[in-house]
Formats: sequence, structure tokens, C-alpha cells
Amino acid sequence: MQSNTVDLKSYAEKGISFETYYKEVKEVAGKDENEVDFHSYYVLNAQRMDRLQKKITLSDQQKERLSKINRKITFLIITEGWCGDAAQSLPVVQKIVEASDNLDARLVYRDENPDLMDAYLTNGGKSIPIVIGMDSATGEHIFRWGPRPEFGNALLKKFKAEEITKEEFQLELQKAYNKDKGAAIVDELLSKLES
Repeated sequence: MQSNTVDLKSYAEKGISFETYYKEVKEVAGKDENEVDFHSYYVLNAQRMDRLQKKITLSDQQKERLSKINRKITFLIITEGWCGDAAQSLPVVQKIVEASDNLDARLVYRDENPDLMDAYLTNGGKSIPIVIGMDSATGEHIFRWGPRPEFGNALLKKFKAEEITKEEFQLELQKAYNKDKGAAIVDELLSKLES
């Protein structure tokens, strides 16, 4: 669901780059564990982002599809450094941005931007990351993606239906992310960009 009541452009203007976000996550991960809520998640997510940035590559077909995007689009991303899905997704989104002259990404923290988050709830919840595709010039909402790829949503559905435990959900989700290597996120975002 999208809302016409928030000024996406103003959020993008105050947003930070992926590089700044990544640096901030690493800084928090490097602090004393007693100083930071969810410290262990920051440590794990910094490691995940390190690994993914080295391993994620776009296929020739994905690059070809990206080359046909001829509209300037900004990904406005709602995130937090402790979020596991964000650590799995944002390096992939950044690879897409780096491969196109027409794409940019700006990140904002969920808890510092409650009005934006409230406009992009997932089934009433503040799930993140949320990637909002917006026209870079006008700030017009084009699409929304998140908080995880479809395979993750399918696993969450099984967990919510009590078909699997929380531990099984987390383990299966991690395995799925590792096996997929970002391909589903790239393809899902490309489909949004193309439509």
C-alpha cells in the first residue's frame, strides 16, 4: 500500500547513501555490546553485508534489462541496521544502482521516520526493508518492494500458519538467501522497474 500523504522527495533528500549506511552499521557493530540494543544483530549484519558485496553479481541478462530503464528512479529505502532482511537485500539493491546511470538509492531509518513508515506498512506491521521506487524528479510513487523476496514471504506464511517454528523459519530463510545469491531480489526489482 502506498500513501499520497507523504512527500517522498523530502525523505529522499534527507536520506543517506548505502555507503554511509554500511559504514554506520559497521561502527555500531564495533561498539561495546552493552552500549547498543540488538548489538549481535549489527555484528551479524555487518558480516552479511561484507560477504554479499563481494559475492553479488548481475547476470548479462539482468544487465541488459537494466540498460533499458530510461527513466530516472530513486529507491527510497526504509531500513534499520539490526534488520536481517535489510542486510540480505540492501547490498543487492546497491549492485542494481551501481549498474545503471538512471538509478539512485537513498536510505532512511524506520524509527526516525514514523510518518513514512506508517504510510508503507505491511499487513499493518512495520516490516523492513521497504524499497519505494519514486520518480527522481517529481517524487511520484512508482512502486513498492519488500520487506523480503517472494521466497521469504512464502516461508513467513508457513511460520504464521504454525507449519514451522520460528527457529525453522529463520534457518530456512537464511538457507534460501544463501542459495539464491540475490537473484530473486534483482529479478523482482527489475520487474517493478519495467512495469
